[in-house]
Amino acid sequence: MLTVKPSPLFLSAIVVLHCLAVAALVIADIPPAIEFAVTVLVVISLIYNLHQETRTTKLIWRAGDRWSLEQQGSRANNATLHSVDFMSRWLVIITLQPNDARRQRLVIPFDSVRKDSYRLFRVRLRIEAHSLLNPNQTPR
Repeated sequence: MLTVKPSPLFLSAIVVLHCLAVAALVIADIPPAIEFAVTVLVVISLIYNLHQETRTTKLIWRAGDRWSLEQQGSRANNATLHSVDFMSRWLVIITLQPNDARRQRLVIPFDSVRKDSYRLFRVRLRIEAHSLLNPNQTPR
């Protein structure tokens, strides 16, 4: 089981980018009404993104390509791995296909899970991605 907690790095980046957007609005030579409206939208965006990023996700890899995905405040969904979109030492992005819903993309930064779990997760994903690309071959 992989428990993906909020990433301090991503949360910091979200706050900094939104603060920079507000600073750019203050510096820009635009009418105050438009500046106020856009600032309100930036603050709403910040609140929404912080709410989305502070959810905990539990990801359980079952036999084969079957997964169980449980996000904070919702029930567990069975899913299959649709694709491994990006994988590096710092970040993994995967797309899961739940049985009864639309595809869901998960962004998993290195600092949101335990170090040993992240390494094992990447190795297992590499093997699974190989089998997605070459279903008739076994990994070496």
